[in-house]
Formats: sequence, structure tokens, C-alpha cells
Amino acid sequence: MLKKVLQIFYKNKLLLPLVAAVLFGIFVRFLWIDRFPVGLNRDETEVVLSAKSYWKLGTDISGVSFPRSLFANKTGGKISGLPSFLLSPFIGPFKTTLLSVRIPFVVVNLFSLLVLVSLVRFFTKDKALLLVTALVGLVNPWFFMFSRTPTEAPFALFFTLLGVYFLFRFEGYLKLFSSLSFVAAFYSYFGAKPVTLCFLPLLLLIYWFYYKKENWKIVFAYVLLFAAGISFSFFPFGGLSHGVLNLRSGKDLVFSQISEIEQQVNEQRRASITFPLKEIVYNKPIVLLNKISKGYLGWLSADFLFWGGDSQSLYRLGENGTLYLLDGLFLILGIIGVAKSAFPDKKSKQIFRLLLLGLFLSAPVGSAISIEAGETYYFRAYLLIPVFIVLVSVGIIYAVRITKGIIRKLFSVALFLSYLVFFTYFLIFFFFRFSVKQQENYSLYSRIIANYLMRAKEVTPNITVVTAAPHTDYLQYIFFSDYLDGDKIAVTPPSSTHAIGSILFTSDCGQIGNGVVMIDTRLNCKRSTNPDFEVIQDQKDAGYQFLIYNDKLCKDVQLGTYRRTHLLNDYLVEQMSNERLCNRWIFKGEK
Repeated sequence: MLKKVLQIFYKNKLLLPLVAAVLFGIFVRFLWIDRFPVGLNRDETEVVLSAKSYWKLGTDISGVSFPRSLFANKTGGKISGLPSFLLSPFIGPFKTTLLSVRIPFVVVNLFSLLVLVSLVRFFTKDKALLLVTALVGLVNPWFFMFSRTPTEAPFALFFTLLGVYFLFRFEGYLKLFSSLSFVAAFYSYFGAKPVTLCFLPLLLLIYWFYYKKENWKIVFAYVLLFAAGISFSFFPFGGLSHGVLNLRSGKDLVFSQISEIEQQVNEQRRASITFPLKEIVYNKPIVLLNKISKGYLGWLSADFLFWGGDSQSLYRLGENGTLYLLDGLFLILGIIGVAKSAFPDKKSKQIFRLLLLGLFLSAPVGSAISIEAGETYYFRAYLLIPVFIVLVSVGIIYAVRITKGIIRKLFSVALFLSYLVFFTYFLIFFFFRFSVKQQENYSLYSRIIANYLMRAKEVTPNITVVTAAPHTDYLQYIFFSDYLDGDKIAVTPPSSTHAIGSILFTSDCGQIGNGVVMIDTRLNCKRSTNPDFEVIQDQKDAGYQFLIYNDKLCKDVQLGTYRRTHLLNDYLVEQMSNERLCNRWIFKGEK
């Protein structure tokens, strides 16, 4: 067996570095996942804590049981519920750490790539394209970020790709597994709902056109099963008339902005010279259409693609796009390559092209009808990821194959080294710059507060955390303290006040009591006249995020006024001794 493998590499010397690159891409998926990104935001925390809560209590983190939680729950982000439920056997038995909750998402990410590669293999039968697709998927910045994002969209992507694969690979009534996969995609993520409702009809039209001999009963059962599966989202379930779909539709979709659209129309009419058709030209449908079209086409921005990523600050890379600059060239060549490359048969080629077109047309729908139209694509346009990966891969193979002899070898080596440089630069940015630049969006300060509280409660009777986000900081404490593994568990839904043991989380400055007091600088609270206080700083600029009064934990540690250097081990916060936590994350305040 080993001899045969070595013979394969000997015959094709370019294969060895490509396989090594794939293995390296898998390795870095797991590299430092216990440190980077540096924390979890609110939605991510609710997803993973709900997985733990399903395992321990049989409910999500807001106290709603499955499957009721699919349709109505009390989580702050109105999470979809299905990813948390599916993750419960993999997260529930273990201590809640960044490592334990991120490993399942890396696995989902790799399985998504495996399904995509399997689809490419099914339609093209091109072994070289399979390897390049795997490699491009592993080094793509957007897809890499998805592997470290413990939330819902990665599941929607996985189930959508799985649904496509099952539809074309399975025979007879086994195709109904494809329908169930799309039901799962629909319930995995709120943003997947409009995308799935758009993409699935296109997919079935493509399938029916090329497989007309298929038993119509199977297709009918397929559609009926999907319709029945998603129908609970549109009708009251269990006596609940205000479920997740209704609550999020009312605040997340552009159609809920009618009053703002009316104001915009009135402003256009007011600030316009009078002419006969003014009332017709300036109207709500046109303003709404402009907003939707802006959201649908906004991803074509060079900033989103190559320079900064999502314009929404929460998941914006800032110094790196969702693609590499070199990918732009191969996207164009990929479109040409899909049209000109050889396929096993004409039908496979046509289906492959139409499938990519269907994914491409459906992908921006969620962003187009979002209230933040034109601003957020990182999650809502998740179907662009497989389109980009496949087109870039086809473009690379097409470019290599139109060259000959020594030129092909030199071009292949140059291309390999170029992508190695791009990926290395991205990794350096992600691990060493992004962790500092985007720390607030990953609630790093909440992680530090949680670790401080876990230790401080042992040396002080009462602690009050006055914060602009009491529920977020409360959930962060539950996560990092592994509270759900305790014996007496009582978790409360979103509120302005939470109490857990001797710790009080509140947004009310009037509730400041005795003992240790931590005050969020975003709040206009009357501060103590005590000149001695400690602070938690923003590591970008040393600005104060939280003030700590009456500290007992760090009083005997010599504290600095700011941190001069950032170290990799600084982000292993839970493993630090009390002294090191104080030395690296708590600083002496100055009036």
C-alpha cells in the first residue's frame, strides 16, 4: 500500500506539495483555537450555552425545551435552536472552554468542504480539480473564519451543500434525505430561511429539467416533506403566536422599516423642485427596491472582497478581505473555465453551471432583505462561499492547463508560492493583529471580568458588576465558570439584572453596594472618590473599559498602568494563576 502511494507521488512530483498544503490547511484549522478569536460574542455564547443547557437541563439557555425552541424562545439573539440541539452531545459532557466549543465547528467546517469537494467530483470527475478545490477552501479567509465562528450559519451552509449532494447522488425515495437536509438548513439560521426558500425552487427546477424521467411521486413527496417541515415557522406552535420568525422578521427585515421609508420619500419630495410626476417618481416601492438592490449587489464591493471584509464591525476583518487579491483573477478565469473545460458529459456540465448560477443568485437574498441591507454579508450571504471556492479552483486549473511544458511547471510553482504567501500573511494577521484589533467584538473584556469574578468571589463576600450589557456579561460568567456543570443551576432569561451567588450583574448605577464594585465606563455612574482603583483596559489604546473599586484579589500584586507587550500566553486566561491574571489583565487606575 505504501509503495503504491509513493509511486503516485513519484510519477507526479507536483502532487506532494499540494497534499502537504492540504494537511497544513487542516492543521491550522485547529491551531490555537483555545485562544483565537479571543472570546465569544453574545450570539455565539447563547448558541454554545444552549447546547450545554440541552444536555444538562433539557432546555435552551432561556429555559425553552426542544422542539419548541425552534419556533419560539427567549434568548437575547433569538437563536434558531437546531445547531445548539445537535451540538449538545458534543459540548454538553465537557467543560465549557473555547477549545471544547470550537472543535465541533472546525469539524463541521471540514465536513462542509468534504461535501463540496464530493459535489465537484460527482459533476467533473476531475481529480486535479478536487485537490485544488480542497486547497482553495482551506486557505480561503472567509471559510477559515467560519471554522472558528461557533454560531448558526456554518450549519446552514453544511446542510445546504448536503441537500444538494443527496439530491443528485441518491436514488428513489432516498432523495427525501435531501429534503430533510434543506429543512435542517432552514431551521439552522434565521438568515437561511429566505435563502433556502429562494435556492431550493431553483434547484428543483434544474433537477426536474434534466431528470424528467424521475418518478413524479418522489418529487411531489420531496416538496410536500419540505413544506410540512417548515410550515411550523409560519403558524402558531404549541399555542405560541409570537415565535422566533415573527420576532426576528419584525426587527431584522427591511419590510419592517416602512415608517423610515415613508420619511425618506417625504424628504425626497420636500427637497425637490416641483414637477408634474413628483408624487409618482418619489414613492415607497422605488425607495424599497433601491434599498433591496443595494443589499443584493453590495457584496461586489472591492472592500468586501479584497481589502476589509464585512462592513458590519462585528465580523469585519479590517485589513484583509474575504478573498485574496489573486482570487479576483481566477474568479474571472473560473467563469471562462466552467464554460470551456471538459466534463464527463454535456448534462453534467450544464447542471454544474446552472447549480453555480443558482447558488450565486440565491446567496445575496438574505442580505438584500435585511434591515442592514448592503452592510452585512459575512453570514447572510453564506452561499457565496462555495461559489467563490469552486470558481477560483476552476480558474486555477484552467490557467494551468492552457500553459504547456516548462511554462506550466514554472507557473504552477509560482502560483503555489503566491498562495502560500497570501495565506501566511492572513494567518499572521489573524493570530497576531486581529486578536487585538477586534477584541471588543469578541467580548474580551467580558471574558476578563468572568475570570476575575471566578477568583474574586473566593476572597470577598459581595461583588457588583454595573455594566451596559448585564445579560452578556452574565452569560460570559456562566460560560467561563462552567456554571452549568454545577449541582444547583438556575439560569434566567435576558434582563437588566442578574444575580448568581454573591455576584450581581446590573445596568442600574443605583444598585452599587458594598464590597467589590466593577463599573462599565460606558455608563454615566457616579464614581467613588477613592483614589485607589484598578482598571480593565482596551488593549488597542489602553483606554479604560471597566473600573474596579475595593479590589481584594490583586491588592498585593504590583500592577502596571498599561501593558507594553502582548504575548500568546496572555490569551490562555483561564489557565493563569491569580497573580498572573492581575499582572497581565488588571492595571492600576489613574484619576
